[in-house]
Amino acid sequence: MTKVFISYAHGINNVYIPFAHKLDTILRSKGLDTWIDLRNRQRPSKKLFSDALSNSDLVLVLLSQDYVDSYYCNFELLTAIKQNKPTLIVSFDNLNWSWHNPKLSDVFNPKMIDHKYKSFSAQAAHAIVGHTLHQSQRLGS
Repeated sequence: MTKVFISYAHGINNVYIPFAHKLDTILRSKGLDTWIDLRNRQRPSKKLFSDALSNSDLVLVLLSQDYVDSYYCNFELLTAIKQNKPTLIVSFDNLNWSWHNPKLSDVFNPKMIDHKYKSFSAQAAHAIVGHTLHQSQRLGS
């Protein structure tokens, strides 16, 4: 079973949480094992995220301006890249690439974005699930 780490920013007023939760629920219903901070009871830490990433087969990144501006999100993406994890990156905003982590700006390129969406719609959620399932099948799990 493919283990998917869902990486996203909560955003101002937790605007991204319902969408991330929806993706988590759909992916789990399709038979994938997911890790998302919403189900984790531990306090956020680099070790927590690093361990969860190490145990994942695929990283799903929900890229937004809040993601770019988040210290922990920067850490998650940099760690995934360093661990050579297959990463599916979807974007929702026009982004200002002012990464908080200078190391990430050295390894991340906007061309790494796999798909772009204009809104957190049900249609976008199902498309992202489809992309994730396809990537999971390519991993052979």
